[in-house]
Amino acid sequence: MGWLELLGIACMWLVALVKAPAALRQPRQRALWAAITTIAVAMTLRLDGVDVLLQRVIGDAHTIDLARQVFATADSAALLCFVFLASGRSRYVLRILSLAAVVAGVLLYIDAVSPPHARNVVGEDGPLPVYWIIYFSVLFVSDLTCAAVCWYNGRRADERPLRLGLTTFAAGLALACVLWVLFAVYLVTGWEPAEQLLSPVTGVEALFLAAGVLVASSGSLLRPVHSLLTLRRLTPLWRDISLAVPSVVLVPPTRGLTAPGMRIYRMVIEIRDGLLVLRNYVPPALLRRAREHVAAQGVPQEQVDAAVTACWVATAIASRGAGAQPQPEPPRIAHLGGGHLDTEIDFLRELARAYRSPLVTEFRRQQA
Repeated sequence: MGWLELLGIACMWLVALVKAPAALRQPRQRALWAAITTIAVAMTLRLDGVDVLLQRVIGDAHTIDLARQVFATADSAALLCFVFLASGRSRYVLRILSLAAVVAGVLLYIDAVSPPHARNVVGEDGPLPVYWIIYFSVLFVSDLTCAAVCWYNGRRADERPLRLGLTTFAAGLALACVLWVLFAVYLVTGWEPAEQLLSPVTGVEALFLAAGVLVASSGSLLRPVHSLLTLRRLTPLWRDISLAVPSVVLVPPTRGLTAPGMRIYRMVIEIRDGLLVLRNYVPPALLRRAREHVAAQGVPQEQVDAAVTACWVATAIASRGAGAQPQPEPPRIAHLGGGHLDTEIDFLRELARAYRSPLVTEFRRQQA
């Protein structure tokens, strides 16, 4: 037992505690919490200090070993159930639980008919070899299946935290497969380096699993903070547009009484409507000068659309405020965001940043 193993298991328990409130409130979170908790319990039961403590309390080392291995089988089933539920394959859950019960029963039967043995521990005289073949094969196949499903879904996830979290979790499960291979190698050959690697591999596995769960959950945990930051970023732009075009305001602002997500949604609509009105105050020559000005400043290509839009928006607000008449034929402005809400919010965040930049201030001064 090394410090890395202890650190990894401690992190697993920390994640289990962090996820417990969500599991109590949301039924969809319970499968994940159950999987993480059973993994943490299974790892904890393999610690030398815990084994010694259990022997003092229970007294029968063989019973402890057998219970630990049956629990590990149940743990692998719980993890499989979570992965298949999360990937929309709930029809397999009953089959997995039934198979786990059968495997546990087979292990108990093999142990009962094996020659008398004091422990079920790799490296000592224990049950029949077929016991270990079934046990390690089930754990290996279970973790390998979970790793493959998590990796597959992680590579296709839309949100970056979920994508990174699932692939990290898959890496932890792949390390679990390595762990079972090391156990099998030590069982068959008695190779000492394989035994020495068990503790650090367990620790790294636990760290990857814990990190995967936390990273995958970070999107929902940080979403309120991200929403408040987005509101703060968009507010100056929204305020100027709504003052210039009051008709775009759907309802009076109610700070503190509306969820941040709904306030952002309303703000996006009002900014978008305001831009559609303000483009009527943009002569073609002004749009051309805005593009030339942005190009002369060496703005990165991915920021050009937002910078050009910020230039003509600032000038259009000033023109409308000065009483200018709208253009009979407003210019065709190809890019005012994206077709998806998230991409449109990203564009408006960039637009709001550019709107307050020296680049736009200088352009507005030149047009005055």
